[in-house]
Amino acid sequence: MSVKLIWVSFGHLLDNFLLTGTANLSFNCSHSSYIKRKVRVHGDYVVIFNAFNSQRCPPCDREVTITTHGGLGYLRYVPILAENWQAAISFALYVPNEAAFQIATSIMATMQTCSSHANNFATVHFYFPKAEANDSAVLERRLEVLKETRMAVDEQEYTEECGVSSTPWTKHVIPQSALSKQVPYPINAGRNIAIEGATTMYILPSDVKLVPGPRFLSHKFLRMIRERRDLKLEERPDVAFALHLFEVDDKTGDFPMPDKRILMENIRTRRAFRFHIKGCKECYTMPFADEWERGLGPDGSPVEPRDPTSDLPVRIHSKATREGTFAAWDPIVIAMKSAFPRYDERLTWQGKRDRKPQMFEMCAQNFTFAILEEGFLVHQPGVKPLRPQPEWRKAVISRQSALIDGQIRAELVAKYPDAADRCSL
Repeated sequence: MSVKLIWVSFGHLLDNFLLTGTANLSFNCSHSSYIKRKVRVHGDYVVIFNAFNSQRCPPCDREVTITTHGGLGYLRYVPILAENWQAAISFALYVPNEAAFQIATSIMATMQTCSSHANNFATVHFYFPKAEANDSAVLERRLEVLKETRMAVDEQEYTEECGVSSTPWTKHVIPQSALSKQVPYPINAGRNIAIEGATTMYILPSDVKLVPGPRFLSHKFLRMIRERRDLKLEERPDVAFALHLFEVDDKTGDFPMPDKRILMENIRTRRAFRFHIKGCKECYTMPFADEWERGLGPDGSPVEPRDPTSDLPVRIHSKATREGTFAAWDPIVIAMKSAFPRYDERLTWQGKRDRKPQMFEMCAQNFTFAILEEGFLVHQPGVKPLRPQPEWRKAVISRQSALIDGQIRAELVAKYPDAADRCSL
């Protein structure tokens, strides 16, 4: 038995929120009223862009798009991200073979049928090795399957599957082979594909397990861009806006974290901690982090807290560069899509340091990092312990480090000779 599910559209609610704050933006970007499914070759991969598109297509100057990626095991995090972000998400899903494609299609059908948040905000792109598309008939069949599945989702059939649990998309069985950490994961191809699939002027390249706070951060950020005309931020593609990163205790920590006041209380009571503080302290420790966490400005003066339920814009806490003491800093930022350097696709997740060359380029291009007062990211609950790497991964890390420190560094120094001494890999 199945009955029609009537959803309350978030569109008009968001429009009401946005029109008071961002209607006068005059960004130089082009709007798209409809997102079409399209196939493109991207390096070593074939991409089906907009394999499952969101119901909404926001104007390019009205939202910030989170661009993120993952394999089958990471799809489960999309609905909670969409629920808390309340703005566009561009997700690149790696489906390396036919079995993965079939499972991904089933999961997405359930998710977009049963999760109004995912259906409204998340657009998912499928990418796979070129060899998977050597037979044109295979690609044509996949496109037909996607078309038929999306049509069924658009009928909004509320099946009994949606009532089984609050997260029925997690009930699909994913083979262990698809979850193996030893299978090379092309993380930077996914990052770049997700960025390419974004339709807004500003993007937030991030991890799908990192949930932003506060609610409506996307819209409050754009309101800041509009109201701080004195800074002419819309004319500064070399300014990126950094967000503090945290992880929380999986038993006592609050998650999601609705606003900074609750986050500060979690930090004070040692239920929230700086992200990967044990694994790579220098990578994620922000400039003026102590002051930010204590509610102080960079000069030590108190910062008046804002009511998280208000529609006031976010503020800039401080500014920094990725040099000197913070040469190894790897911030996650909101930036202009057109100016954001792309990631090196020769690097895999297993080899680590996969974001370092991109951060070198941001340093070499003299990006300024404006650290947001209200904006932050909190990882899915659980503080990551420091564990020894297995032997197979040590070998992968060694090979990738040699590539980064040798060939890639030489290429970057040749491209940016004046950055050789001041920018770090």
